[in-house]
Amino acid sequence: MPADAEAIGAVVNAISETLGRLEVPEQKLLEIALAVQEALSNAVVYGCGNDPSKQVRCRLKTDADRHILIIVTDPGRGSTPL
Repeated sequence: MPADAEAIGAVVNAISETLGRLEVPEQKLLEIALAVQEALSNAVVYGCGNDPSKQVRCRLKTDADRHILIIVTDPGRGSTPL
């Protein structure tokens, strides 16, 4: 997605729909959606500096045991130790 706060909602909705099809319980789905929203927001603001020409990537993976992994990446340098 472009590093634009307006794009976050569509990605969160798509992930929520996928999780719904995987029969994730409603409360857990809401918790995951909030965490993904926060991760995407941080990627846009801190990883991309609110520059919509940069890209944020969000991937959702599952395995045969129904474990879910959501990975958010951005072009930023990552955390800097204090």
